[in-house]
Amino acid sequence: MIFRPIAAIAAVVQLCAVGNAWSKDSASLSQEADMSRVAAVCTSPPLASVIPGVAGAMVSRCSSMGDVYGAGNNVSDAAINAIGFVAVADEGVKCTMQLNDAVTSNKAPGIGIKAFCNGRQVAAYGKTATVSASNVLAIAEHFAATTVSCNAGYYSASIHGFLYPYDCARTGAAWSVAGLGSSIDDANAMALRLMVRSTPEAAACRFDKAELAGVIFRARLTCGRSSYVGVGSTVTAAANDAAAQAGA
Repeated sequence: MIFRPIAAIAAVVQLCAVGNAWSKDSASLSQEADMSRVAAVCTSPPLASVIPGVAGAMVSRCSSMGDVYGAGNNVSDAAINAIGFVAVADEGVKCTMQLNDAVTSNKAPGIGIKAFCNGRQVAAYGKTATVSASNVLAIAEHFAATTVSCNAGYYSASIHGFLYPYDCARTGAAWSVAGLGSSIDDANAMALRLMVRSTPEAAACRFDKAELAGVIFRARLTCGRSSYVGVGSTVTAAANDAAAQAGA
């Protein structure tokens, strides 16, 4: 949607028939002021374009802090993602993406999408651009709520399942989390759970690589000074068991 400048509005309109005046209600004037403010900060036409090099698209939307961007497998998914970032902007965090630099440089299975939220790089992985961008949005929402931001770290291959690390930080503290799962999406979803779990203590919360004992998978999770061992018939089940013990 393209907003156009709003013409000046007189506060008092003469009613010739009765010779009196009436004032526009304050809510209407406030709404018009908000629209003028948005029109002033969103200077570029809405963007809808294919992300070079991946099966994905990017869409821009106008927010209270200016242009924000969303990504996804297609324009429809990207538009939904962008609306999420509009809500994040209303909480004081503006996230932008660059069309020619939306994909992370770290090599890992899946697709890594990155954004810059109030100047901090926020990146996440997923099997598809839609899942990855949704994970970026989840991190941005957490950033807006807690001032903690996380960024995808360097991937290390695992024999069983997938293990994705993220580097997290807030003013005066930095730590890491690592999510484990049978699939790319399960592992990254677990990493986001550990992001939330680790925020109050600002302490590392990481899985080791999964182990297979006969037909049972074991997953060890260490959060701060406490360790939890989960078991299951799949890597994701074992990770979920350990995370539940840790309160994640």
